[in-house]
Amino acid sequence: MQKDAYSRLKLEERGAVKIQVVLTFLALAIVAFVVIRVAPVYFDERQVIYRVEEVANKATVRNSKEKEITTEIERIRQEFSLPEGAIKLTSREENRTRLVVNYSVTIDFLVTTYSWQVDRAIEGKGF
Repeated sequence: MQKDAYSRLKLEERGAVKIQVVLTFLALAIVAFVVIRVAPVYFDERQVIYRVEEVANKATVRNSKEKEITTEIERIRQEFSLPEGAIKLTSREENRTRLVVNYSVTIDFLVTTYSWQVDRAIEGKGF
């Protein structure tokens, strides 16, 4: 009985840390690091997709010329620092505009890198 009380008291001493607490903090730090690295890339991808969908829809509804569409595509590409040819106008018909977004972003995780692929076909919706 006395030995059990001594063991519990020893664990509650100042400076004593259970290994489980250390591992939990380590896991939380790794998750936070990954989120900090991935979140900006994900949010940029969502913004690019949203903007390209908007261009495709406007081009379909307004029956825009190909030059106007490529100007908007170039503006988006420059704003998000995308590589040349990352956004392409693939087809332009009377009630349909089809754009393709295809690029990759390399995410550095210190010990390894990950290539975040974005490959999406977007069709403008007419009435």
